[in-house]
Amino acid sequence: MPVPASGTVPRPVVFVHTNDDQLLAAKVAAHSLKLRSAQADTFDVRVLRVEETPRLPARLHGRRIRYAGELIRWNGLTVSPLRMLVPQLMGYRGRALVLDPDIVAVGDVAALLQEDMAGAAVRCRERDDWHRGVPTRVWSTSVMLLDCERLRHWRWDAAIEEVRAGRLDLLDWLRLADQAPGSIGPLPEEWNHLDTLTDRTRLLHYTDVRTQPWRTGLPLDYQLHAVGGSVPAPQVHHRHPDAHQELLFFELLGSALECGDIGEEFVASQVRAGRVRPDVFEMVRAAAG
Repeated sequence: MPVPASGTVPRPVVFVHTNDDQLLAAKVAAHSLKLRSAQADTFDVRVLRVEETPRLPARLHGRRIRYAGELIRWNGLTVSPLRMLVPQLMGYRGRALVLDPDIVAVGDVAALLQEDMAGAAVRCRERDDWHRGVPTRVWSTSVMLLDCERLRHWRWDAAIEEVRAGRLDLLDWLRLADQAPGSIGPLPEEWNHLDTLTDRTRLLHYTDVRTQPWRTGLPLDYQLHAVGGSVPAPQVHHRHPDAHQELLFFELLGSALECGDIGEEFVASQVRAGRVRPDVFEMVRAAAG
């Protein structure tokens, strides 16, 4: 994506960051963002792939990095560091929204892109989690609304070198632990609803990898693990426990196929690659039924 000309304010951009393994989900996400918006012409959508950012895996390939205080074998497919690249891609100007690939729009993100930042440079959901064995509140950066002008200190290449050298813990970086507290503001949870679909949901996050609807029945294997720890035995992706959330994904995929945002051959290629469940077209037909 070209950097905007100096002095100009670019249109807001929604970035869906992904790798090829999750590319179908990312394409469905991108389609849903425009489909659900009454102001779709006011923002752009970009799919940001690890495979198109070679300096990320090249620098960290084979490295042991720090993650939550432990040594972790770097998984070259991990997409999370791409979140932090967005202000640089925007030329440190304008407004951007960053999404994980396993998120679909239920509401209109144009409304979010136009929201007052209330003095914050970043807005994201705060949630309960664990930090080095202690229960705590953390910032969930799988959805981030960014004022890129105020994030000129986010120098991605330098941060990757710090991760590579073991001086920067990857999880601390992704949780914005080094940011001034007043620079981060909360997003309502409905803008990052974790496997929750209600009448308030605006962005639905299929955050439980084990039950993502497009992977049901496929082998499941976690690849990011502590150095010296045992690699878990492959398991199987189970059906999502909420049939409504499953249906929503295949309705959106059907819509993308119908309008040409996603091609049938692309979906078939993902099935052949073992990235998408073999009965995906049957699920689309059933959802349209």
